[in-house]
Amino acid sequence: MYNEAAYIVFALLLSPMLVFSLGGVVWLIACALSRAKRSNASLVSPAGSLV
Repeated sequence: MYNEAAYIVFALLLSPMLVFSLGGVVWLIACALSRAKRSNASLVSPAGSLV
């Protein structure tokens, strides 16, 4: 029982950091893609301009 509770507490503490780090990675990828689209005018699309 103690191990299960420890795992649950650990997961609850870790999940916000995990979500934050994943969000940061996605944000960095989105920034890189938007910069690539800006530098390459042929790849710019109406959907890409909304991002």
